[in-house]
Parts: sequence; structure tokens; C-alpha cells
Amino acid sequence: MSTPAAAGAPFGAIPDNVPADRVVDVDLFNLEGIEEGYQEAVKRLSRPGGPGIVWTPRNGGHWIITRGTAIADVLRAPERFSSKVIVLPKLAGEKYDFIPTRMDPPEHGPRRQVINKVLNLREMRRIEDSVRQTAIDLIKPLVARGACDFSAEYAHLFPIRVFIAMVDLPMEDAPKLKFYAQQILRPDGVTGEEMATSVDNGSTLAAASREPT
Repeated sequence: MSTPAAAGAPFGAIPDNVPADRVVDVDLFNLEGIEEGYQEAVKRLSRPGGPGIVWTPRNGGHWIITRGTAIADVLRAPERFSSKVIVLPKLAGEKYDFIPTRMDPPEHGPRRQVINKVLNLREMRRIEDSVRQTAIDLIKPLVARGACDFSAEYAHLFPIRVFIAMVDLPMEDAPKLKFYAQQILRPDGVTGEEMATSVDNGSTLAAASREPT
């Protein structure tokens, strides 16, 4: 087993069916080496000669697949590997109820087709100028300053602003929508119960924001 992380999610029990050589101490919300970049940190899990699937006791305990071929096998077998819980930890994932991402075939297909109608090439070309201008507006002050926190000042803001442009919402809603998304996908809290509460609250607030006032 790898060296335990200094801080992060609680270290849970290891099930009897998990072989000792498959156990790694990995907190996906607090990856070792994240300061070098997310992809670089994830690559550490796919060490040469290591197993293609490992188990971590963090975040409620879960498997991690580290090989592309195994990932492809999982994605092609929804009858064995469901999408009903896709947020960690499991207690939080059970509160995530957005469609179609938490649906399995055949329910997933028709709903995905509805989304595809507004994410097709023609629609992307319609908003291309707006997307480019959004990028320019975010980058200009960073260039003038000569430095930035790329994640906080660009990467976290750009997709929310593009989404708002696509669905024709007021831009002042960006901070609110960003907060909802963070609570749903990267919930606050340390324990599964705390993170489940954050997901539930974020989902409730997001649903309420869709209701006409």
C-alpha cells in the first residue's frame, strides 16, 4: 500500500474481497503531486508494472481503473458498471440526480439526444464569437498584469460563462451557478455524510433556480 496522505478524506475499512496488493492510499480530491497539474497527478496512479485496477479506502472506498483498455471495457458494459452513482463518495453520489449523466442505457439515449440537439456543430458556430469574446475578456486583464492564478481566474470561470451564453442566462448569475456546480461535483465536507449534505443542498438550490419567480 502506498504512503498515507497527510490530510484529506478519512481512511476507511478495507473489504475482505480486496487483495492487499490492490490497495492504494489515494484521495481523488487531494491528489499527491496536484501542484504539478491534474494529469500529472493522475499519471502517478498508472505506474509501470502496476495493476490496472486498484482500491482506495478514501472517500468511502472505491475502485480506480488505471489502464485505458480497462476503462474502455467498463464504459462498454453498463449492465455491470452502472452510472447511477458517479460522484464521490457514494453517499454524496446517491444524492446526485441530474440526467442523463446518472442514467444507464436504454434510458440514457433518448435524453442524450435532446441535449445533442443544442450541442451540435451548427449551435457551436452560432455562439463561437461569443465564446471567443468570453475568452478574450477573461485573458486581457491577466495579460496586462503579467501573472495569474490560471485555475481561479480563468479555468473555473470560462465554462460557466460559456454555458450561460448558450442558455441565454444573465451573466450576473455566473457566481451562483459556479457555486451550485461546485457543491454538486466537488462538494464541501470531509465525511461522506457532510459531502452528501452539500450535494443535496447544491441540487436543491439549482432546481429552485430553474423555477419561475
